[in-house]
Amino acid sequence: MTRRLFTSESVTEGHPDKIADRISGGVLDALIGADPRSRVTVDTLITTGQVHVAGEVTTRAFSDIPAIVWETILRIGYDSSKKGFDGASWGVNIAIGSQSPDIAQGVDSAIELRSGESGSALDAQGAGDQGITSGFACTETPDIEGYRLLVNPTGRFELGGSMGDARLTGRKIVVDTYGGCARHGGGAFSGKDLSNVDHSAAYAMRWVAKNVVAAGLAQRFTWKRTDRVADVKSVAA
Repeated sequence: MTRRLFTSESVTEGHPDKIADRISGGVLDALIGADPRSRVTVDTLITTGQVHVAGEVTTRAFSDIPAIVWETILRIGYDSSKKGFDGASWGVNIAIGSQSPDIAQGVDSAIELRSGESGSALDAQGAGDQGITSGFACTETPDIEGYRLLVNPTGRFELGGSMGDARLTGRKIVVDTYGGCARHGGGAFSGKDLSNVDHSAAYAMRWVAKNVVAAGLAQRFTWKRTDRVADVKSVAA
């Protein structure tokens, strides 16, 4: 049997990309919590001392975005200039507008409802746009033998977080899903409400794949969905 070692990138919540994801997610949670019918697509860009929050929103709620930014950064642990920076002293710029009416019309009334195909309340809301979604699950558990572990072979690396890098929401989508072991549609999850299929359908495809493997129907199962066309590949149990 051929053996191979597969490795993937992994980052902690202090990574600047993940800080951006957390901020976008925090804005989404605040708006959905106050108005469950909110539609949100928010992106965050962070660099040294600055946070830029931009996107499109349809909501009746109000969200104190600067407070969310500061609380998120402080909760992660960047709370002192001795650590490189203090989240409470960062500047926050906000550029949020209303959702595109072209996107909104598809969400307001799904094609199933408009065509009379279905009158179910579950089919009343449509998706914001087309997206590619994937799900992956497997039973494989490696037994790692004869490996060489290198910890920071580059050398000195002391400037972390946004002091070292300017980063953006959605830059760690592969880290958040299958670590490069399976394909990914490419859309970010953070800062998007569930009418966006990048978010909701990806989790649905994960659920399908996980339950196929859990039921013993396959040892490995991948699912890719583009609009209404499914491409399923599996390895039988």
